[in-house]
Amino acid sequence: PWLIGAVVLFMGVSAAIEINARQQRRLRGAWSFGIGAGTATLAAVLAASLGVSLLGAQPWWEPHVVIPMAGIVLGNVMNGVSVTLNAFTSGLTRERAAIEAQLELGATRLQALSGLLQSAIKSMIPIINQMSAAGIITLPGMMTGQILAGMLPLEAAKYQILVLLLLAGGAGLGAIGAAYAALWRVTDERDRLRLDRLAPHQPE
Repeated sequence: PWLIGAVVLFMGVSAAIEINARQQRRLRGAWSFGIGAGTATLAAVLAASLGVSLLGAQPWWEPHVVIPMAGIVLGNVMNGVSVTLNAFTSGLTRERAAIEAQLELGATRLQALSGLLQSAIKSMIPIINQMSAAGIITLPGMMTGQILAGMLPLEAAKYQILVLLLLAGGAGLGAIGAAYAALWRVTDERDRLRLDRLAPHQPE
């Protein structure tokens, strides 16, 4: 189990580095890496652990179950968190005047930034589209591979449904967690916008 844990840890650290590297307006200091790594790790661990437990692997650290499950969940969580963080921090500068106007009129930081939060969390649209179209418009890669390998279509569909639910849950949890964590970092207890906590724009 320690070797499997080391592999998963390496995957998680790599995902955190990728999340941080994709930000055009990063948070200053270790916050950018910390928020991305923390929310992605929490979401991926919860979703992957649920998947492994439902599959009933014996022992629970069976590598042919844990590593693929961690990889597919972590990959989607990484995408959701990185897109959400980038959209949120980039939007702060773009909508600064409107946000500060609401704050000056007495809105709380949650009220003033609610629209930006909703826009940032729209990173979930691709996974929602994938769920709504699966089996009707397209056959997901995992299900297609299992059918081509000889598995009964109904059994392949069961596994695919499980994976899609885990991906949606993990990505959604990571995106929401990252957005709210960033919101609390770029504001203070007096409901002021603190853009000084953002690093300069990073070129693509």
